[in-house]
Amino acid sequence: MEIEENGKMNNYKTEIENVRKKIMSTNQAAKEWGYANKDSVKRLCREGKVASFKLDEQDPTSPYIILREQPNPKDK
Repeated sequence: MEIEENGKMNNYKTEIENVRKKIMSTNQAAKEWGYANKDSVKRLCREGKVASFKLDEQDPTSPYIILREQPNPKDK
C-alpha cells in the first residue's frame, strides 16, 4: 500500500512540476520582460494586458499566476 501511495505522490509532484514550467510569478515576469519591478507587472495583470489570474480571487493579497508562454507586453 505504501509503495502505491508513493507512486501517486510522485505523479502529483511530476504534474505540479509540469505546471510550474508553464507559469511564472510577477517577480519572474518583471525580470524576463525587462520591467523595473513586479508592481509594473501587477498593473498589467489588473488591466488584463497579460494572461494571468489570481491564485485566490477572494484574497486581495493573493499572488498573480502568469502564463510563461506569451509575448512580452512591451512588444505588443
